Amino acid sequence: MTQQRPSPTYGGQALIEGVMIRGATRAALAVRLPDSTIHSEECQLPRFSTGGRRRVPFVRGVLILGETLVVGVKALTRSANLAIEEEEDAAPLSNWAITLTLISSALIGIGVFFLSPLFIARLLGHLVEMNAVLMNTIEGITRLLLLVLYVWVIGRMADVRRVYAYHGAEHMTVHAVEHGDTLVIDNIRKYPKEHPRCGTAFLLTVMLVALVVFSVMHTESILISAGLRVVLIPVIASVSYEVIKWSSLHGDSWTGKLTSTPGLWLQKITTHVPESDQIQVAIAAMEATMALEESSQN
Repeated sequence: MTQQRPSPTYGGQALIEGVMIRGATRAALAVRLPDSTIHSEECQLPRFSTGGRRRVPFVRGVLILGETLVVGVKALTRSANLAIEEEEDAAPLSNWAITLTLISSALIGIGVFFLSPLFIARLLGHLVEMNAVLMNTIEGITRLLLLVLYVWVIGRMADVRRVYAYHGAEHMTVHAVEHGDTLVIDNIRKYPKEHPRCGTAFLLTVMLVALVVFSVMHTESILISAGLRVVLIPVIASVSYEVIKWSSLHGDSWTGKLTSTPGLWLQKITTHVPESDQIQVAIAAMEATMALEESSQN
């Protein structure tokens, strides 16, 4: 009897010296501590993103976006706390600090990637005569360029390069599980560091969907335009998630490859080939998540 191939339901996130893996119902993180040991623990998932609502098309995109922000910031903060717990004078970040980080990150992201392209395009529209479609297209292209420039610039930092390597380790480990392979370093090295269901691909898809939506939506009032861009973020995120979901299910078709290719290209920047010790951390995170899911089914 052949072994049943695991369902491709695993995803994750690179952390500071670690990896977080999310399964269908549970999640765990693993972090390399300063003494070179690996610490693993469960990540609590918010109740709003679990259950049957997670399977409802278009609704699930908003829920998963919210979960990604909440769980992602908490996991990233936890990995940082684990790294500094060895220092006597270092205090772990509080829940207030985590909340403030989440809110400020969201506001900065909206300001940089949704509002500033609008203002740049409108400024160009005042300097050079152009129609609304061209102005909105310039806005969308500016948004795309800002995203690519951002991930490239921060990737020049040494600490972020290590995070990008853990990002690659996470993807390679997920690939191995999806192919039913044993989780050992030599097996995992066979797989690519890019993955079609990556958060980077989701962000790029958001930018592309926004380009299409806003290119046919124009009002002379810049305040109304700015408000629409903020209000429609959940809608754009929902559509973008469904595009990613569809492309992952039809990856062998030419349309699936067409929709997933831009995200895979961007991951050439946001993922690096990991070292063996980084793959070990990704394996630990995956094994911890799989153990939690198995225990919840018993």
